[in-house]
Amino acid sequence: MCHVRMTLKVKIIAGYVLLNAASLLTALILLHDCAKATGSCEEAVARNLLILIGLVNFAATITLAVTFLRRITTGLNRMVETVGSISGGKSPRTRPAWDDGDRAGFLGEASERIAAKLEEIARETKQSGEKYSTLLDNASDGILIIEDRKFVFANKTFLRIMGYTKEELIGTDYLHIVAPESVELLRERHTKRLRGLDVPTITEAKFIDRYGEGHYFEVNAGLVERSDGKAVLVILRDIMESKEYETSLKKLSRQVLTMQEEERRRISRELHDEIGQALSAMNISIEILLRNGVQLDNREKRLRDVKNLIEKSIDDVHRITYDLRPYHLDNFGLVPAVRSYAETFAERTGVEVALQTEGEWSKLDPAVETAVYRVIQEALTNISKYAEAKRAFVSMTRVPESMEIIIEDNGKGFSTEPEKKKGSLMKGGLGLFGIGERVSGVGGIFSITSTLGVGTRLVIRIPVPRDSIGENTGHEQDQNSPR
Repeated sequence: MCHVRMTLKVKIIAGYVLLNAASLLTALILLHDCAKATGSCEEAVARNLLILIGLVNFAATITLAVTFLRRITTGLNRMVETVGSISGGKSPRTRPAWDDGDRAGFLGEASERIAAKLEEIARETKQSGEKYSTLLDNASDGILIIEDRKFVFANKTFLRIMGYTKEELIGTDYLHIVAPESVELLRERHTKRLRGLDVPTITEAKFIDRYGEGHYFEVNAGLVERSDGKAVLVILRDIMESKEYETSLKKLSRQVLTMQEEERRRISRELHDEIGQALSAMNISIEILLRNGVQLDNREKRLRDVKNLIEKSIDDVHRITYDLRPYHLDNFGLVPAVRSYAETFAERTGVEVALQTEGEWSKLDPAVETAVYRVIQEALTNISKYAEAKRAFVSMTRVPESMEIIIEDNGKGFSTEPEKKKGSLMKGGLGLFGIGERVSGVGGIFSITSTLGVGTRLVIRIPVPRDSIGENTGHEQDQNSPR
C-alpha cells in the first residue's frame, strides 16, 4: 500500500515539474525573441507572458488531473462491475485490466484472483451437482423432494414407474397420484413430520400411475433443509411384486386349506363307502353263518364272500394309505415310486403314460425326492382333469450336478397370455403355481410352454450337490403303452 502511494506521488510531482519547466522555457524563449527584436521589453508584454504561462500551467494541471481520475475511475468501475457480477451469482464477463506499472491496480489483481477462485468453486459445485443428479436419476428406487405438498424433484426411476414426465409432476400436489385408501395416512404423517412430531419413517402406500394402474411402494420419508425452508425427502421402493406374491400365497393358503378339507372328505367317503360297507357285509355274513340250520353249501359260499370282502378291504386300505404317502418312495426310491404311480394313473384315468429315466437316482435328499414325486403327481393329475389328453410322457434325466424332469401331453393346451395364464396356474389342486413353489423350495426352476390344440410341456431343473451322487449309473425306460 505504501509503495502504491509513493508511485502516485512521484508521478504527480514529475508531471507538475515538467509542465512548469515547459511553461518557463516558453516564456524565456518569448522574452529572448522580444528583446532581440526591439532591444527592450515593455512591462505589458511581460505581464501578458506571465498570464499566458499561468493559463498554460492551469490547463496542463486540469488535463493531468482529468487523465489521472479517468484512469482511476475506469479501473474502479470495472472492479465494481466484477464484484457486482460475483455478488449476483454470475461469472464476470470481463476482469479489471490494469497497467503493470500502475500499482494502484492491486485492487484489480485481488479482485481478479477472487473472481478466478469463485469461478473454480462454481465449476466444481456444478460438476458435483451433476454427479449427484446422475446418481439420483439412476437409483433403483424412486426419489422425490416435496415442499408445501408439491413435487419439486422426481428422479427418472419414479417417473418411469408412474408413466409421467417431469414437467407433468413438478409443481403439482403429490396427493393427486396417491390411491384414495392411502391419502389420509400420508397426509397425516406428512403434516406431523413437518411439525416435528414423531412418526414412523417407513410406510406402505399405494399410488396410481397415469394409466390408472395401482403400484405399492415402501415409502421412506425424512425432513431436509432447503434454502427456502423445510422439505421432505421421499424414497420409494417398488414392492408390487412382493405384494402380488403375498396375494398369491394367500390364495394358495386358502386353496391348500380347501384341498385339505376335500381330501378329508374324500377319505371319509371312501372309508364309509368302501371299507365301511365291506365290514357291514362281512358282519351280516358272519351273523348268518352263526345261525343254526345253515346248509354246508351256503356256509362255504358265505365264507368265500367274506374272504373276498376282506381282500377288497385290504386293497382299499393300501390304496388310501398309498395316496396319503406312497410307501414305494420310502422303501424303494423315487423312480420305482413314480413308475408305480404312472401305472396306477394309467389304469385309473385311461391316459397312456410313457416313463423314461436316465442316470443315477439313488441316494437323493428325501426332501428332493418328495418334491419331484409330488410335482409329477400334480402334473399328471392336471393332465387328467384339464388337458383332455390321450397320452403323456415323463422324462427324468440325472447328471452329476443337476436333474431335469419333463412332463408333456398331447392335450388341448392353453393360452400363455399373462392375463389368462394367471387363471391357468391356479387350476387343479395346487396347480402350476404350487408346482413352482415346490420346485423353488428345493432350489430349482421350471418353465412351461403350451400351444392350443397341440399340448403342454413342463420342464423342471433342480441342482443336486456332488455329495449326493450315487455309485451306480444306468439307463432305463418304462412304458405302459406307446408314446
